[in-house]
Amino acid sequence: MPVCVYDCVQCLANTEPLAQYLVTNRYQADVRRSAGRGTAVRPGARGELTECFATVVKALWTQHMSAEISSEFRSVLSLQCFDAVGWVARRASGL
Repeated sequence: MPVCVYDCVQCLANTEPLAQYLVTNRYQADVRRSAGRGTAVRPGARGELTECFATVVKALWTQHMSAEISSEFRSVLSLQCFDAVGWVARRASGL
């Protein structure tokens, strides 16, 4: 995963209002975990990325970051944002 993605994650994790929102679990009320009546939530759009990012932010703010947390976040991010990550990589390499 490109370094610029990690820079973005670090920047977002150090944005205090966002970090407080995630660390205090207030985000959970806003995460859409299922489809409303008559609609469908696409696969992977049930809060997995938000949950993983919240775990990363909590780990960073409590100084409990681990390789497992980082690996899980990379995995979820690459699965759900493959196109975006590919775009970032292409932009970073100048293609």
